[in-house]
Amino acid sequence: MRYCRYILLPAFLTVIPLLLLLPPQSRSAEAPSQAQPTGSRPTETSSRTAPEEPHRSPVSLAVSTDGRWALTANSTADTVSLVDLAAGCLVQELHCGRFPQDVLWTGPHSAAVSLRDDGTVQLLEFQKGQLRTDRTIRVGESPHGLAVLPATDSAEAASPETDRSLFVALAGDDEIVQISLNSGKITRRMQTGGIPRELCIAPNGRWLISCCNIPGPLVVHEIATGKELSCRNIFDDGFNLGQPVVLPDSSEVIIPSQINRAFPVNEANIEKGWVIDNRLSRFPLPAGEYWEQKQLNLDPRGAACGDLYAAALSDDSRWLVATAAGSHELLILDYQRAAWPVADPGDFISVELLDGDQLFRRVELGGRPLKLQFTGPETVLVANSFANSLQLVNVAEAKLLQTIDLGGPSALSAVRRGEIIFHDADRSFDSWFSCSTCHPGGHTAGQSFDTLNDGTYDTHKLTPTLHGVVHTSPWTWHGWQTSLR
Repeated sequence: MRYCRYILLPAFLTVIPLLLLLPPQSRSAEAPSQAQPTGSRPTETSSRTAPEEPHRSPVSLAVSTDGRWALTANSTADTVSLVDLAAGCLVQELHCGRFPQDVLWTGPHSAAVSLRDDGTVQLLEFQKGQLRTDRTIRVGESPHGLAVLPATDSAEAASPETDRSLFVALAGDDEIVQISLNSGKITRRMQTGGIPRELCIAPNGRWLISCCNIPGPLVVHEIATGKELSCRNIFDDGFNLGQPVVLPDSSEVIIPSQINRAFPVNEANIEKGWVIDNRLSRFPLPAGEYWEQKQLNLDPRGAACGDLYAAALSDDSRWLVATAAGSHELLILDYQRAAWPVADPGDFISVELLDGDQLFRRVELGGRPLKLQFTGPETVLVANSFANSLQLVNVAEAKLLQTIDLGGPSALSAVRRGEIIFHDADRSFDSWFSCSTCHPGGHTAGQSFDTLNDGTYDTHKLTPTLHGVVHTSPWTWHGWQTSLR
């Protein structure tokens, strides 16, 4: 794979037009061809004409408890899609608001979606195979991840008299809000780490886990009292904490993330895994000592798993899977047979995992695979943002079974090509990281890196946000760049 100099700070924007001219790498960001989209596309519910049809870019998904239906949060279309998984087709697309970020079922006949750019959460009703908007709740700045307390049984979930709580991570306010699903009112606010994006609730219903981006803490709150029980960082400067998964007995949580190795950013150090690694970290719940966490590196030498994003565990705890958004793939780990290192995991995946009998496998998905959820003992559903689709994978066979098209234009615009390039780890040396690694969502990962942007090493530089960067000329550390063209 060709080595491309990777610039971590705003100066990289000057090379985006040139990158548009580069040929694709060995692993394309386009959707793979082995599974064709299935199902017919329904009539659009918006008034957009065909030339203006947006990319859907699903960034999150939720599967109903009966396994029949899936919802997707379509970030660039401002919609929620309803998919019939049994038929393998799109049933409905409902306009919801600006930049839906997360979606989940709150009951058999209800759902919720967070709207990042509106600062709201929208509650949805599901009746007779159709979605409709119930109410919109203003919650705060940049709502992201959602979580809901699991119902004790299906009757409780369906009962309107039972008041259940919805939790929302506010990335712009560094807090979590708790909402009564009956009244739609905020009942509690809990402070957490900087830029919280992902939430989950332990199966025991006692602990709320939030994954924050700055400086990368894992925070655990007691749901009954709102008390913070622990705040722990991933060692070796973990950042970009992704969708976590909690073990069925609520004893541990597993989190995908990147690791800042803090060495100078040059070709030799990138090749050795000394700049950014992609790892899974395992923490005891609800609290624990710093040294009690364990890590598993998933990067093979010469072909890293760029931008590890989300994790999921099968109900029988046999399969642990994770999406690598930057290298466009699903990673499959035989969880019950795989050994976790008891000390430093090193900068590459262990030889035992690579040489073992199907202990670790990779499935090429193309696009940008993000959130995922198991639909059966051996099948997992993946939201693929750049492929505008849902993808069903058999993890036992490591095989892509089905692709369900959510809609989108047939041709890529220059903007879309630039977006794909920005998130493509295959354009960096050995696929270790992408532009998005350091600027998730065009913002900042809150990390400092020893780059050569100011002409020297041994001068670590904080990665700034790219929000509004077009208005903050001149660019680069010396102000040499006076144009972004």
